[in-house]
Amino acid sequence: MFKFSNISIRNRALLLGLGPAFLMFVLLVSLFVWQRVVDAKSDVEVVGNILSSQLAASVEYPVISGNFKLLEPLVENAISSPSVIRVSITSEDGSLIYQRQVENYRDIASSNTKLYQTEVSREQQDYSGFSEFDEVNSIKNNRVVIAYVNVEMSMLAGYERAILIGSKSLFWASFVLLLCFLLARKMSNTLATPIETVSGLLARVAKGELNIHTDITDTTEIGLLQKSVNSMTEALRDSEKLTSASISEAKNALLDVEKANTVKSNFLSIVSHELRTPINGAMGSLQLIDRCDESELKEYVSIAESSLNNLLELVEDILTLAQTEQDDQELLTESVFLPNSLKHTLSELELLAESNNNEFHISFDNRLLNYYIEIDGSKFRQVVRHLVDNAIKFTHGGRIYCSMYLENVKDGLHLKLDISDNGIGFPKAHKNSLFSAFKQESSTLDRQFEGLGIGLTICKNNIELMSGKINIRDNIDAGTVVNCSLPVLLLEPVEIGDTSLVDNAFESNADGLDNNNSKGRILVVEDNQVNRMIVEKILSRLNYSVTAVESGQACLDTVKLSQYQLIFMDCQMPGMDGFKTTESLRAGELNRGLKSTPIVALTANTSANIRQKCLAAGMSDYMPKPVNIEKLKKVIEHWI
Repeated sequence: MFKFSNISIRNRALLLGLGPAFLMFVLLVSLFVWQRVVDAKSDVEVVGNILSSQLAASVEYPVISGNFKLLEPLVENAISSPSVIRVSITSEDGSLIYQRQVENYRDIASSNTKLYQTEVSREQQDYSGFSEFDEVNSIKNNRVVIAYVNVEMSMLAGYERAILIGSKSLFWASFVLLLCFLLARKMSNTLATPIETVSGLLARVAKGELNIHTDITDTTEIGLLQKSVNSMTEALRDSEKLTSASISEAKNALLDVEKANTVKSNFLSIVSHELRTPINGAMGSLQLIDRCDESELKEYVSIAESSLNNLLELVEDILTLAQTEQDDQELLTESVFLPNSLKHTLSELELLAESNNNEFHISFDNRLLNYYIEIDGSKFRQVVRHLVDNAIKFTHGGRIYCSMYLENVKDGLHLKLDISDNGIGFPKAHKNSLFSAFKQESSTLDRQFEGLGIGLTICKNNIELMSGKINIRDNIDAGTVVNCSLPVLLLEPVEIGDTSLVDNAFESNADGLDNNNSKGRILVVEDNQVNRMIVEKILSRLNYSVTAVESGQACLDTVKLSQYQLIFMDCQMPGMDGFKTTESLRAGELNRGLKSTPIVALTANTSANIRQKCLAAGMSDYMPKPVNIEKLKKVIEHWI
């Protein structure tokens, strides 16, 4: 089925150019030929009428006189006229008087001939009679037909002339039509060729060829189309570059993710080992305690306590790293006497150094030994523990120096921490990734150096969180030197007797557990039975009168019956949690006009915003689990 949409644009242009011209050509030629035919018929008719009329006038005398020889020259002259094929003169009764015709008369069809007849007449006068005065009474003049002149004309000559003229017209019209065709083809080429070129380019683009360009050959819409195609290919090239770059980045990111997953898988395996080690020590010690003599009890308790402290440090490191990756860390500055804040950590590190046959030298400058400073003690303690632990790990039978001092710099007072050793140092292959999480000297099961591989990452993050800097370099002789610098504020001087570095923490705890008279009443709100029992026993050994309840509602009911100097509140409990319980307690105190009872949060939640959440709920202080007897004593002494 024919469809205009199936015609190419080139043929459409030709059709648009030639169609109207061809229609005009046919119309004009037909009209012209038809007009010529009409004119030819009209000419023949005029000639026939004139010729018959003239001949009728000429033959009147010969017919009247009966001298028919006089008709011959007249008829011969008439028949020699164009298109005349027969001339005849007949009497009034139709009998033939004289006739002359052309030789091929009988070959001419009657449909192509036309007869023109004219009467030959003469005048005749009639007299009606005379009057008495001899005057003519009346005279009548009449025309009497005496013969007929018949002139038969052929239409073929007119037709032939019309055909001749039409042929010439057709020739010139065809010539003009040819010129129109050439012009239309030229115009169609100017339209179709650029479009076909653009179409070919688009087909190549569809196949993925983008490094192509078309010349601008026109300044009209075709030129705009060519410019648009060039712009499109350029945009596609840019898009392909961006896509390739994005794909490359995605592949690199995928490789990085796969590497990170591998590293973290190794890390989890190491975590399992590192966590099981202190747990094994604690569980083993507790099992030995159950079966040991009283003389060995203190040694096993010490081992269990040390193992659990190590386990707590591992958990704190993992939580710190998780908070760092989530950008959820918070700086908690406090007044710190650095020697006492680090005494337990440095004591353990000193024992660890001795186990590797290392000399461990610790030094504080005079200002640190005599003044409090404002710093986040917990985070700085992590920094010291990890940096010294690394120095001990890579040093055997050597010397380790840990020096802390205050120094005035351009932007104020800075705390300096310098740690150096003469061990094997860090492997050169790992120098560019020292501060990357999970990076270790080896992650295999037979690795020589233990640890999670997150110590230096935590150190760097903690130092930067405290607006400080850390630098690690090789020692001149052997080993490694670590320099840390962070801004601090120098506070009030310490009282005499507070500068003792080496105190026996266990003995201090034991001293505080002597049974004396009750020092005050404390309410413990804890849903976990084991934790509730432990806190209750510790407070009882510290000579406090303790009431322990298991829920927030029980706390509200108990406070209505008795008054307490201090309340330890667990934050996460079923039903009414610690925050809602505290809000209810504060509202009740306000309604009854009572003095606010100190409420200290006792929770295992160590997230960055937990302290603010506790204070916002109306609590007075915050203490993380597990419970440390020394810290518990300080908190109680502060609020009672």
